[in-house]
Amino acid sequence: MTFTLKHWKDYGCGCYALFQKETNEFLGIAGLHCDIIDASNEIHCATYEDIDTMEGTHEREIYYIYLSKHWRQGYGYEVATQLTALAFTHLPDTSIIAYILPENTASHGLIHKMHFMKEGNVFFRQKEYVLYRLKKA
Repeated sequence: MTFTLKHWKDYGCGCYALFQKETNEFLGIAGLHCDIIDASNEIHCATYEDIDTMEGTHEREIYYIYLSKHWRQGYGYEVATQLTALAFTHLPDTSIIAYILPENTASHGLIHKMHFMKEGNVFFRQKEYVLYRLKKA
């Protein structure tokens, strides 16, 4: 929780809890993180680590994690659209990234639908992910 609160204070963004509007049922979490991608394509997230002294490219990451019973119901697109608008309206970023496990075909489809462009592969916690970027219009 310490890093989460520090992230909000230092970067003006972070994690949101998501609830279904009509029923108030918990859906999952989503948000924007500040990351560093280092020279070996390893991602370091400010929510989990102190990235202030790390070398690398500073990035803003969009993420969404839903309980499986809420997958494929349009929530991902709705939230990702709102987070993208939030990032480009209220934060100084000119692009945002997303990184997705290769086998997560639903998230790849969502990111393509939002016009993110594939850039290559990165590593987070010793797993390989596909890196995407959306540039501000």
